[in-house]
Amino acid sequence: LSKNFPALVRLDLSGNRLNGSIPSGICAGYNFSVLALANNRFSGSFPSDIGKCSSLRRVVLSNNNLRGHIPAYLEENPGIFFLEVQGNLLEGKIPPVFGRWTNLSMLDFSSNRLSGSIPPELGKLGNLQILRLSSNRLTGSIPSELGHCEKMIKLDLKSNYLSGNIPPEIISLPNLQNLLLQENKLNGHIPDSFSSLQSLTELQLGANMLEDPIPCSLSNLHHFSSVLNLSNNRYSGEIPACLGKLDKLQILDLSSNSFSGEIPADVNNMISLYFVNISFNHLRGKLPSVWMRIVASYPGSFVGNPELCLLGDETGNCRETEKGNSRGRVLAGIVIAVVVSVALLCAMIYTLV
Repeated sequence: LSKNFPALVRLDLSGNRLNGSIPSGICAGYNFSVLALANNRFSGSFPSDIGKCSSLRRVVLSNNNLRGHIPAYLEENPGIFFLEVQGNLLEGKIPPVFGRWTNLSMLDFSSNRLSGSIPPELGKLGNLQILRLSSNRLTGSIPSELGHCEKMIKLDLKSNYLSGNIPPEIISLPNLQNLLLQENKLNGHIPDSFSSLQSLTELQLGANMLEDPIPCSLSNLHHFSSVLNLSNNRYSGEIPACLGKLDKLQILDLSSNSFSGEIPADVNNMISLYFVNISFNHLRGKLPSVWMRIVASYPGSFVGNPELCLLGDETGNCRETEKGNSRGRVLAGIVIAVVVSVALLCAMIYTLV
């Protein structure tokens, strides 16, 4: 090919049925900047010589059948800024050498079989904007060094086996918009440092082992407009009233926790919500009026709260709630009447004396 296309700058063979191994020295004799082989049937190992392709800027190998380990001896290639290798069968550890690919703005190894810990060397990637390592078998803690990637827009580590606390350094990234950490084994508390995350629109923390409290600094995020997912954790007590300040939020999922008590009236300020899931908690009382329009479309989002009353339902919990309220009003009336009678009797006795 190099003889026929000496001036080739882009090789894009994506979306075909190509199979076999990616040829070694594929960029030898070329100066192309884009190598795109996604959505084929390539097998074999990760091409170890892409580190030698000094002209490469963008490499896309997604959705193939690449196997084996990513070579630990990869040469550093500071020219590559986009590396996407999602949807393969790669195993083993992520080599620390990627921390020396200093121009990387996008690194995607999601949906593979990678294991081991996330190398802290990735925190040296000062230009990194998107890091996707989701749907692997990664273990250990989230390295606090990732908090040095100040240009980070999206951090996607979901569906792994990560444990430990969420590093406060991550919650301080100034440009972060999407933080996806759901389906791991994270524990402890959410760091109360959200005031720095003014660009955040999506926070996915479901299916972990996180505990109280939910930080009210979340309510200070003026651009928080997409998703807040805290489902399947270990939260208890009342739903924080401060969440009602998230008036731009569209999706709220608090399901499968141990929230109790009545839902705070403040949530009526969440006028942008079109989906809410509070199922399988211990909530009681009446559902806020602003959430009633969601019940018809997503009735399953409210099940599993035996004492929760949905407005408009004149049977079951609502009837019991009304009975309870009526009994309360009657009891209050009796108490007041007794107090007044005793007061009048005392006054009469005092007058007679």
